Amino acid sequence: MKFISQHINRLLFLTAIILIGSLLSCERKSGTGLEDTNITQIGTIHTLFAGQYDGIFTSKELSKYGDYGLGTFNALDGELIQFDGVIYKAAADGTLKVVEPSQTIPYATTTFFKPSIKYDVTKEKRLVDVADKLIYDNLININHVYAVNIQGDFEFILYRSWPKQNPPYRPLDQLVVDEKRHIARNIKANLVGFYYPMWFGQVNTNGFHYHFISDDKMIGGHVLEGNITNGIIDIMPINQLTILDLPVLTIQPRTSIEKPPVPAPTTPAPSVKPQAPGDTLPQTPINSKEATETIDQSKASEPE
Repeated sequence: MKFISQHINRLLFLTAIILIGSLLSCERKSGTGLEDTNITQIGTIHTLFAGQYDGIFTSKELSKYGDYGLGTFNALDGELIQFDGVIYKAAADGTLKVVEPSQTIPYATTTFFKPSIKYDVTKEKRLVDVADKLIYDNLININHVYAVNIQGDFEFILYRSWPKQNPPYRPLDQLVVDEKRHIARNIKANLVGFYYPMWFGQVNTNGFHYHFISDDKMIGGHVLEGNITNGIIDIMPINQLTILDLPVLTIQPRTSIEKPPVPAPTTPAPSVKPQAPGDTLPQTPINSKEATETIDQSKASEPE
């Protein structure tokens, strides 16, 4: 019965993807000149939350389907950032390195990034306010899918990465205590991201999801919050979605995917205090590592 149930799950997922592809395709209007724009996805956020961390694609294979993306690596060993065709791994300490072509991936999203919408950020904004602005100005339709890049100067970026996990794997919601948080201040960077509607919840992270890479390619990770002082936002509407593997049958037997896991409340991010009047922020460092401080999660249960 369990084997049959797993196959039913796979069929349900495939049916959902067919429906998603149809809905996205219906958004295209004939005669508009809008070219096909495709996102390719490895695995789903649903299976990742359930504890599916074993790699199923190599980074070399992923590169065939895009030059811009994000994800994670085998055993949840760091954050994946794909930028300008190069795949980087952000380690638990936030440092970046280019990965080997044989490095395996359980979950990733990639596309060939060809933005058609541009928005200038000319004054300081929190990233959450930037998201609201894109929606309220009708640059983002909350029912569509988009690839998004934010390039600019950031007062700070609060980010995290995961240390490598060992089997048997725990579900993702139980790993909050393992995440490593850092703050980079006064840094030039690119935020590599995607926007998915709420109804994509079991396929991918809904809302905006960003990984960042510093301009000097030395640090990066999963973005939790930040302030941008000026920059450019490039947006690519997506009208096709392809999922290359639904790793239902590779889930460890002890892990059920009948119901999506309910994420535990994350540890509140320590607030980043604004500078007092008269205080001067340090200049952008020559080396982005100098801008980074690590947050002790055991002492971060209360915002400052």
